[in-house]
Amino acid sequence: AGRHGEPTAHPPGVVVMSALRPALRKALRSALRPMTGYPTDEGYAWSFLDSIPAGWDFNRDSERQAGTDADGLITFTPSNLLLWSESFDDGVWTKIRSGFAANATTAPDGTLTADKLKLDATAPGNHRIEQYAPTADGAEYTLSVWVKAAEFSWVYLEIQQKDGGSGGKYFNLLTGELGTSKSSLTSARITPDNDGWYRVEVTVNSKAGASAYVGRVYIAEADNDIVINGDSTSGIYIWGAQINPGLT
Repeated sequence: AGRHGEPTAHPPGVVVMSALRPALRKALRSALRPMTGYPTDEGYAWSFLDSIPAGWDFNRDSERQAGTDADGLITFTPSNLLLWSESFDDGVWTKIRSGFAANATTAPDGTLTADKLKLDATAPGNHRIEQYAPTADGAEYTLSVWVKAAEFSWVYLEIQQKDGGSGGKYFNLLTGELGTSKSSLTSARITPDNDGWYRVEVTVNSKAGASAYVGRVYIAEADNDIVINGDSTSGIYIWGAQINPGLT
């Protein structure tokens, strides 16, 4: 997986054709197509893509589902639907009354790549980040993220469903306890990690409708309380967000 703010590499043997000039695309297809019959673990199988699939380059989760297309070429599907999932200061994340300090503390994997999600100066209001995820109708998806207490010790995770509803859960980042649930929550889980980090997860059905399926992370000051007077400084630490199909 890529480090903070860096793209992950394409899977071995994948050629992204949009990055090449037309003449080179044609020549490369002709030269490499005979090699497609070799096994992928030998590094000789190739897949030709017309563009970079959403989620490949800028998500934390390196696991991908592999298959073949009608021509026998290898294809990959990302399992993490969020982009820039270690770089919350990137523009793909919508900031609602919030800001970030990049690389503010050591992440669960020992690298200096965890950000601090901070309040802005709004008083009072809720303070969050969010990102749209492309999902199928009527399926379960899980939003997860590593979080650690800073000035605040509660976090609220929420998913907006495609029918306009939502489901969410509050988590205590000091005790590891589950707090209040909201509406259409399928399940929730909190798992302790090293050095005060917790991985928190909520699973919510996507439903069907005209609204977007959106994953949200809120700073909370207590259980069932996300309305906070902003000071432009206080917040929580955050790292490695994911939205994955199913219950993880």
